Amino acid sequence: MAWSDYRNAPDQSVYAQRLDSLGKRVWSSDGITVTIGSGNRAVLELVPDTLGGAFVVWEEWFGLPATDVNLFAQHMDNQGHLLWSAPVTVTAASNQQYYGDSAPDGAGGMLVTWSDLRNAADPNIYAQHISPDGTALWVSDGALVSLDPALQRPGHIISDGDGGAYIAWYDFRSNSHLADAYLQRLTSVGVPAWAHDLPVVAHYDYAEGPDDLIPDGSGGAILVSTRYIYGAVETDVMAQRVNSNGELLWGTEPVNITPWEAQQGFAVAASDGEGGAYIAWIDKYTDQAAYDVWTQHIGANGTRLWPGHGVQAVGAAGMQGDMAITNDGRNGFIIAWQDYRNGRDNPDLYAQRIGNVAGNSYFLTTFQKQAKL
Repeated sequence: MAWSDYRNAPDQSVYAQRLDSLGKRVWSSDGITVTIGSGNRAVLELVPDTLGGAFVVWEEWFGLPATDVNLFAQHMDNQGHLLWSAPVTVTAASNQQYYGDSAPDGAGGMLVTWSDLRNAADPNIYAQHISPDGTALWVSDGALVSLDPALQRPGHIISDGDGGAYIAWYDFRSNSHLADAYLQRLTSVGVPAWAHDLPVVAHYDYAEGPDDLIPDGSGGAILVSTRYIYGAVETDVMAQRVNSNGELLWGTEPVNITPWEAQQGFAVAASDGEGGAYIAWIDKYTDQAAYDVWTQHIGANGTRLWPGHGVQAVGAAGMQGDMAITNDGRNGFIIAWQDYRNGRDNPDLYAQRIGNVAGNSYFLTTFQKQAKL
């Protein structure tokens, strides 16, 4: 885990700690110092390097208001040793850079994407690829993801498995007040692989934004989005699979995971290891007063494999949301969520395991409540 605190006030520094399997602190009692010095720092994310260590990414600025915000990173091993002699500059471009997402590159390095105001009149999405030794592999201060002048907001980034990255975002190029979800692939040298941004979920009359982006296991990607129907209190979860050439593999329109009334959204996804995905979302289908967690298994061809509305992971009273998901390595997945069944002032954490078995049926394994927030 990583965080920033004021033990060296008025400056804000970055620290990290590792816990072992028994919850004991492995490093010094108050954590190791990742970076220290004058200025303010806000930790953004901790990214596994897939080799047992991790990268820490943070924003850094001086004074208030923050008119010049830059992004930095540090690499540490599982013993708490900092692997770079000094923090690496992800971007130090002028004006403000706001964080978007980061991911391991699958080869011990890291990918980062962000929203950039270096040209205040034309905010854009940029990305950078950092090697395990701290070298910025793409152009200094980041590679431009999209040339379109529309207002853009970052979504997600994942490795393409070949030294490049897939990056999802939403912008307003087709409709000034309704966003659409787009995707671009950057090559190993940080240039767009496709001549045009790919409108993965883009309908003029709907608002769409990327919820999650995962590899499909074959060099492509699966993008999960929420579609908001303009003028109606109704949303749907959509999914599309894209190959490395930018071809839509599930048809010109994405697959509607939730083709029924009420509100569904805030989806998360995990690979099924066979070109498809396990998808979870919050849904008002069974309770118009609150959200429940529902799930579905989408095959490699875009078919919904579980009948009806899918599998309900939780139907307890109150709100459920703020989900996280991971493949369980055994033909299924585990989903965790924040749960308000005991009231708004007493949220808890719950988890559920859902496994896929022969014939595309499923089984549930309920975990004990773990902790109060």
